[in-house]
Amino acid sequence: GKAGQLRVAEALFQSADVPDAITYEAFIAACGIAGAPDKAEMALAKMQGQGFRPREYAYCGLIAAYSLAGQHENALAVRTRAQHEGMQPSVHVYNASLAACERVGRVEMALELLQSMHREGVEPNFVTHQLMAVVGRQGVQSVEQQQMAAATLSAICAAAGSLLIKVGMF
Repeated sequence: GKAGQLRVAEALFQSADVPDAITYEAFIAACGIAGAPDKAEMALAKMQGQGFRPREYAYCGLIAAYSLAGQHENALAVRTRAQHEGMQPSVHVYNASLAACERVGRVEMALELLQSMHREGVEPNFVTHQLMAVVGRQGVQSVEQQQMAAATLSAICAAAGSLLIKVGMF
């Protein structure tokens, strides 16, 4: 499973005499797939401590790690953090953030991210469009569920009102 694959990736990472930026990023990506944000953060800190500047791949791995670990707010904060650390988020970082939104049905946040992409001149790609299609379907389902709940509540109130009138309480 994912834990076993992460152990293999960790063993390979630790066997590197002097890890380079690509080795760090590959390990952070493996942490992302495994949903292991603590290990991803440690690798990122070591990477930066060695003087390497993280690229989009490192941040995408970190976003995935948080998202797959169920820490969606932390996942969504990585893009802002990357900007504060001097990296202009790419379409890949945005897509990783959109995937985090999709996992938990955060339709409004996904739309905000899409607007940020547009403001920052980041061109959506095929993956962006696919993610937004899924998020859009989630939004429609959410609205339909809310409408159904409102209709049900309205019917209950009408029935209760009729009953109160019949028994003379209203």
